[in-house]
Amino acid sequence: SAQQQQRQQQRQRQQPGGASSGEEEASCAVRHVDFLGARRPVVMQNRNGPCPLLAVANVLLLRRKLPLRGDAQTISLEELTALVAGHLLDANERPADDNAAEHVRQNVADTIAVLPKLATGLDVNVRFDAPRSFEFTGECALFDLLDITLCHGWVVDDAEPSAPYIARHSYNTLVDRVIALSEQPQPAAAPQAAATEAAEAGQQVAEEAIRSAIDAAVDKAEGGGSAVIDNATAASASASASASIAARTEPSSPAAALSSSPPPAAVELAALRDWLDSTQSQLTTCGLAALKRVVRERQLCVFFRNNHFNTLFKLEGELYLLATDQGFIHEDGVVWERLSGVSGDTSYCAADFKPYQPRTSQMTDSEQAQIAAALLASAAESANAPPAAVAAEHAAQADALAGTTDGGHQVQVAPAGAHSPGSDFS
Repeated sequence: SAQQQQRQQQRQRQQPGGASSGEEEASCAVRHVDFLGARRPVVMQNRNGPCPLLAVANVLLLRRKLPLRGDAQTISLEELTALVAGHLLDANERPADDNAAEHVRQNVADTIAVLPKLATGLDVNVRFDAPRSFEFTGECALFDLLDITLCHGWVVDDAEPSAPYIARHSYNTLVDRVIALSEQPQPAAAPQAAATEAAEAGQQVAEEAIRSAIDAAVDKAEGGGSAVIDNATAASASASASASIAARTEPSSPAAALSSSPPPAAVELAALRDWLDSTQSQLTTCGLAALKRVVRERQLCVFFRNNHFNTLFKLEGELYLLATDQGFIHEDGVVWERLSGVSGDTSYCAADFKPYQPRTSQMTDSEQAQIAAALLASAAESANAPPAAVAAEHAAQADALAGTTDGGHQVQVAPAGAHSPGSDFS
């Protein structure tokens, strides 16, 4: 229907960021990085690559759950999907409760049917009350069966006046509510305009009353009487005018007196629109703080933002996103991106989670361009419409990086260190 088309268009206009492309890449590059003292393969993303599949696969690869060859340089999407499917079957083949076996088998079968969507883009619907709150769908069941936490940072602060309007919604229901409120008819006249009109009418009545008193005095003078308007006549005209103004401007009931306040629907609509406009980055200060509370130390999970899926890791209280843009494949010093703010600012870290330093190398112009493009692409993914200052900062980072090789000459930097090894990453 026309209304359904309008709702779909509204969602597309409101939703910041771009969805994963349905165009599948034939294969993805494999990068080998140090992760807490051990060498691990991770899968890199081409432009418009299948980020849900890569985020899930990289969590499992860093957990050592997928049997990827140690010397692999590329992997096809078909093979990667098959590895994830195999792990899904292995992890759920022995239910703890025999009575639940049939239920688990049905869930696994349904999830296997969803797996191909990992390579084209998943449809998930966030709720704004908590980082792990999503509308339950078959896509979300996939993460449950893989024992991977799916989280986001688009959370409303309970202290905000608009929180009661926001917290009960998911993204889809909020957009539907905005459309429904926008379609409601507006009041015929604003209360202030009605009051102004009544005051003007009352003023006209007052002038007519005084003019009548003057005419009466003139008629009396022409008849041989006095032309002076006595106090009684003036008081009568003034009282009549005041009564007329009061009758026209005062509300007729307590309900009418309250009509000067905006209607509840208008207040709600303004709150919902302001929320969508002010949180287009899909990450709030409250949401970032909540993420740090709910994600456990050394936990690997999948982070959803701007319809993009990333591998997220928490270490020593800080959150890090795995840098999977293929432009970083030749720069060993860029492995993680620290998630520390909501404005689009970002900092890159090496495998030891220390701030990025360009490695001693001789990079070609092509490699410099790839890394610079990766920095700018990462900035674009962090926020749908970053401020000009943020974009300029990322451009400066790209320029600085491109200049570190000084036309191919070596630069001296601090060597990358090694972090203490860990054995269990949930």
